[in-house]
Amino acid sequence: MWLTIVGEIWRHRNEVIFKQKKVDTEEISSLAQVNAWTWLKHKIHSVKFSYSDWYFAPIVCLKSL
Repeated sequence: MWLTIVGEIWRHRNEVIFKQKKVDTEEISSLAQVNAWTWLKHKIHSVKFSYSDWYFAPIVCLKSL
C-alpha cells in the first residue's frame, strides 16, 4: 500500500518538474488508491472485495485478507 502512494507521489512530482503540471493532491490520492486495489486484485487471488468497497473502507478490506 505505501509503495503505491510513494510511487504515485514520485510520478506526479516528475510531471510537475518536467511537464509543468500543477500539484493535485486529490489526483495523487485517487491514482494511488486505484493502483493499490489493482495490484491487490492481481497478486492476491483471494481478494473478494470490489473497488467500491476498497474506496470507502480500505482498512476493513485489508483486515479481510
